Amino acid sequence: MKRLSAKSLIALPLLSLVLTGCQTEQKGKIIFEKNGGTFTNTSFETNYLEGVSGSPIKTAFPGAAKDGYYFVGWREKDSQGNYRAITKLVNEDNEEYYYYPYGTDTLYAYFEPLATINFDLNCTDGTLVEPKLGETGDFSLTDKKLSGYINKDIASVDYLPTATCEHKSFEYWYIDYPLAKVEEAEGGIEYYTVDSSKEQGEYRFDQAFESMDSMTFVSGTDFTLHAKWEEDPTVTIHFNLDGIEDYKYQARNETLQAGICAGLEERLSVKYPTDGSGIFYNNKKLGGIFFDEELSNLAFLNNLVFDTDIDLYLKWSDKLSVTFDPNGGTINGNSQAVELTGNYYFGDVIPESVLDDYLPTKEDSTFVEYDVNGERFDFGKTTLAEDIILVAAWDINPVLTLKCDYPSDYTGTKVSDSVIKSFKSGDDITAALDSFKDKITDDSLVVLGYSYIDENNESKAYNSLLMSEDSLVLHLAIKEKAKLTVSTYSAANTQLAGVNDIVGYYADSDIISADTLSDNFKNDLTVSELTYIYDGLYSDKALTSSISQTVGSVSSLSRPTMSLYRKMTKAIKLSFKKAADSSDIGSCYVIPSSEYRKFSDRIEAVVGTGKVLKLENGTIISTILPDVDSTIYVSD
Repeated sequence: MKRLSAKSLIALPLLSLVLTGCQTEQKGKIIFEKNGGTFTNTSFETNYLEGVSGSPIKTAFPGAAKDGYYFVGWREKDSQGNYRAITKLVNEDNEEYYYYPYGTDTLYAYFEPLATINFDLNCTDGTLVEPKLGETGDFSLTDKKLSGYINKDIASVDYLPTATCEHKSFEYWYIDYPLAKVEEAEGGIEYYTVDSSKEQGEYRFDQAFESMDSMTFVSGTDFTLHAKWEEDPTVTIHFNLDGIEDYKYQARNETLQAGICAGLEERLSVKYPTDGSGIFYNNKKLGGIFFDEELSNLAFLNNLVFDTDIDLYLKWSDKLSVTFDPNGGTINGNSQAVELTGNYYFGDVIPESVLDDYLPTKEDSTFVEYDVNGERFDFGKTTLAEDIILVAAWDINPVLTLKCDYPSDYTGTKVSDSVIKSFKSGDDITAALDSFKDKITDDSLVVLGYSYIDENNESKAYNSLLMSEDSLVLHLAIKEKAKLTVSTYSAANTQLAGVNDIVGYYADSDIISADTLSDNFKNDLTVSELTYIYDGLYSDKALTSSISQTVGSVSSLSRPTMSLYRKMTKAIKLSFKKAADSSDIGSCYVIPSSEYRKFSDRIEAVVGTGKVLKLENGTIISTILPDVDSTIYVSD
């Protein structure tokens, strides 16, 4: 019997299909001839569909099945009995439909001999993956089969399933023997079959056809495609530790991290730290992972595994010794070298905070840094590569010497020189300078400023408050104040016996007056039961040159001297009585024959203000006071 393929069918519209001009509504019927098969739709209870002629058929056509055959679809027959395809037409809703005929038409189930592609995963734990594209045939993921007919097109490999398998990458499907093209003499039908006469091998299915851009189903129901795999690369971790076996795993297009972490845990029972604290095993620290035995090509966790095997080599380092040498100083009071506590390994960095516990000190010197082989060691930056000795580097402090330059004839107690070695260049020395000045306690001296001797042997004022880079000698200039002697005189050229001279020292900025000499300088004196009253300050013994104030002076050669004379005049006593009854009021002392206004405060302190004062002879006292002791009567 002549076998027709889908490729030989001509697409024509349904017979008797009329789309125009109906005067009255007619019924159309389509009868489905199963052609030796059965309906697959259990809900399809009749063998026909009926509806208004010329209207779209919106009910799905039933499916059909026949043992050993593949249901291609429903066909109609032409006048010669040849099958031909039926087509859909676009309706006004822009969807494609078949249409009810005017009358009755018969559609025949069209079957082709069944061709099946079986899929061999070729991997014990493999999994079949559904095709990206469908409707090439009936695909069964469970049965691992794709059903069709012998020359049904497979437009691309996307209509074929793919597969997955642990540690393998799917490449393509292959067959054991090449395909041979067969052409039947009757009808000229062409199809492909397996040519088992050829050499068995692995032949890519998608390249086994004459036309590389087209594939079809192959004759037979036991045609099998085998999965071709590419093994994932193997990563071998060489631990480089006695008694520890290499760890191998497979991976592709993933980073090294997961495999390395798994290997460390499997072989060493060590988890990879997430805080960057390092990996330790038997007093060793992992110093790096490398791609070569020479440990020169460093590997990183985010390196990808691509298509080739990889060998990884682990580098380990023993604990390193780190020693602090105070180099003439001391560390926490210890003058010997001190070893750093804690565990440090190759590649580690010693944090800056460690320096706080190993900071050296040295008399007369300032700590600069720790050096290794003469080079600065940067805490927090320099990585350790071997045992090291950190040697303290020092700057010798400049010496500050403070000296007092006393007047040449000064015979008092002198302050010793002060030598200070604790300052470094740029330090503020204000407190030291002030403290040295404060040692000068002799009131007869005046402290001036500091000076130094320059390279020309000239004295220059030192105005800076900071320590110089080089040692420095500062001279504190000291001068003697003028010595002032104040003698007490009762009259011209007459010194009051029994009264000591007043001695003081005054610089050229000090003001000398009766108010500044002493607290009691102007107070009354009692000498030999006689009262004397302050009567002025003079520059000569004759008491002719009265002064209100003067200033002192200074000298660095010999002490200046000054003499002044205090006049204390013998006083008279004024006794006050009430005019009304002669009762006593009180008394006070005044200078005889002096103006009343000079002593008004004393008198009014006794009698009060606004009083009338009279002598016994009735003389009123208002401007001039008596010249001898007197009794004065007071009235309102």
